Amino acid sequence: MAQSRRHSPDRPSYRVVTARAVGPFPTDPDALYDLLDALGDDPFPAGAVILPTGRGAHYLRVQAARAGGFTVEWRAPGRTPGPRRVTGADLLAVHQAVLCCLTTRTPWSPLLSDLQDSAADVIRARDYAPTGLSIATALRDQARRGDPGPLLWDGRPVTITDTWDDVPVRGTLVLRAEPPPGPFRHGVALSAAGGALTCGPATSGPELILWPAGAALTVDYLAPDRRLHVTNVYEVADRVTDRAAENAAMHVERTGAFRRRYRCNHAATTPPAFADLVFDVEFNASR
Repeated sequence: MAQSRRHSPDRPSYRVVTARAVGPFPTDPDALYDLLDALGDDPFPAGAVILPTGRGAHYLRVQAARAGGFTVEWRAPGRTPGPRRVTGADLLAVHQAVLCCLTTRTPWSPLLSDLQDSAADVIRARDYAPTGLSIATALRDQARRGDPGPLLWDGRPVTITDTWDDVPVRGTLVLRAEPPPGPFRHGVALSAAGGALTCGPATSGPELILWPAGAALTVDYLAPDRRLHVTNVYEVADRVTDRAAENAAMHVERTGAFRRRYRCNHAATTPPAFADLVFDVEFNASR
C-alpha cells in the first residue's frame, strides 16, 4: 500500500466516534494505528464507529474483543439486512484494510472479509515499509505480536541500538563519519553499562554522545560486561538530544571482524532513506 493517501475530491469524508472522543477520520497511518490500539483500553464493548459526514457512503464499526483480536462490521449504503461482520481480526490487518477502504477506491467487502481470524496468523519477518507506519510505530506493532526478530524495512533489518558483544573489557575504537548531507544535527551515542568512555577532552560515565562532522574520532572505553552499544541520536527543537522517535533507526553492515558501517535515518526523514548520517566503527583492543 502507498505510504501516503489523500481523499479524492469526490470521495465522502468520514468522522470517528469512540468512547473517548469524536473527530475526523485520521488518514495518517500512525494516528489510525494509535486509535485502533487504544480501543482495547476502553470498557467492553469498546469500539470506533466510522461514519460518513454525508449520505450515500459506507458504515463501519471496529471493536476490540475481550478474547483478543478485533470485530469489524460494515454495511454498504442503502443495503439491508444488517451489516456484515468478521471476528478475530489482527490489529495491523484491520489498520491496513480500513486505511485502504477509506482512502482508495478498493471494494470494501473482499478486503474486509479477508480479516476473518487473521489474528491467529503467525507472520514472521514482516516487511513494514509498505504499511505507511513510522519505524517507531512499526516497532510497537512488532513487539505487540511478540515477534523477536529484527524489524524489516524494504527487505533489510533496521535497529535503534546495535550491540557489540564480547568486546575486550578495555579498548579503543575509531569512529569515521561521512560529512552529513542534510540540515540535521545528527550524532552517535556510545554506551557501556557500568563503564566509561573518553574522546579527547570529552570524558563521560557509561554514555558518550558524539557529533561527528567528517573527522575520525578516537574513543577509549571501559566495558565491564564486555558489551558496547551504538545508538542513533539527533537534535530536535531547543538543541534537545532525542532518539528512537518516528523514523529514527539504522541499517548496520558488518564490513569486517572488528568493523561495522551504520546508515542512519533522522526521525523526520520520510520515507526513510538511511542516508542522514553514515559512519564506521572499528575496534582496536588494547588488552
